[in-house]
Amino acid sequence: MARARKDRRTQDEIDEACLSFNPFQGDRDCNIRALTDQMVVGRKPYECQICNEPIAKGERHRAKAEISYDDAKAMTFRFCALCCRAMADIWIDEGRAIDERYA
Repeated sequence: MARARKDRRTQDEIDEACLSFNPFQGDRDCNIRALTDQMVVGRKPYECQICNEPIAKGERHRAKAEISYDDAKAMTFRFCALCCRAMADIWIDEGRAIDERYA
């Protein structure tokens, strides 16, 4: 049986890798501007933009706020901890984990 490789990255390194991944790459063709993109702790329950799983109040997750000039509105997209980890691992597993989360 193959042994899993232990991830020696710090939480800050994992967060940095997660935040460097663009979850909407090639999906949208509109005039948007990023407002914030950071790791946060939820003040209420949310739903993950990728897997549609719930994000519990108090759970650490990624929140990406953008403004769409085409629609004249601001939106915040949230990503659960498992999807954040899959985003961070894209640089290690050639995108297998995030592809599974999108499916």
